[in-house]
Amino acid sequence: MDNCENNNFRCPRQLPPSVADERFCVPDNCPKGIPTPRFASPNSPLPQNQLERLQACIEKVNELLRSVGNPRDPENLTGLRLHFRMLRGLRVQVEVDCGEQKEHLAGVLEEAGQNFLQLAEGGIKRFILFLRLCAVKREDEGNPENNHECMQELLNIDPCLRRDLVLRFGEVVSKNPFLINVFFGIPLNMRLADFLNSMVQVKRESGDIVQGVLTEVEENQIRVKVNKREETINFNEICFIEIL
Repeated sequence: MDNCENNNFRCPRQLPPSVADERFCVPDNCPKGIPTPRFASPNSPLPQNQLERLQACIEKVNELLRSVGNPRDPENLTGLRLHFRMLRGLRVQVEVDCGEQKEHLAGVLEEAGQNFLQLAEGGIKRFILFLRLCAVKREDEGNPENNHECMQELLNIDPCLRRDLVLRFGEVVSKNPFLINVFFGIPLNMRLADFLNSMVQVKRESGDIVQGVLTEVEENQIRVKVNKREETINFNEICFIEIL
């Protein structure tokens, strides 16, 4: 709630004729319109401040239901992804299941994909699969980078892109990794493809640490070049991956 009150954006009740109408990026083949004031359509009988409080409460309940209401299904981690995306920009501590031991990592939660968390600490990016997470704890009470009420990543996009999303959603989203992650969550293998030929360090469930150059990423495994040999590592044996 407090985060929403700190946000300056609010849909105006009225726009004067001097404010240009983007016309939803419709091609200019229509008669020229007469400048006219535009009024927002009311969507509730409540005053604006009461409506915002009600919407914030509803979203908090929805967030809780998404996070804990779904079974922990490896094929359906949407609830976790949505919950963690609400915490982006915050520093967190993460407990990771690494076989017979637990690893404790800390950093700023940069992103949550379809099946992974991305942390940043001291110039190093760490990737942890959801199924390895034991606990995630916030270290501070700072403002999250976004939430449902206060920030929409697509709020200020180009009008033509907004129109394409409405009219050609599948075609547009499928070609854009950023949009894929916003709507569905990008899987770890697609995210790691951005770091091909980068130096990585992989902690395995066995306790071994593999350090080398990331040469290949497949759906369920990666290949790392260590000196003159290449090593294949399956995702199910990885505790976490660091991009050095």
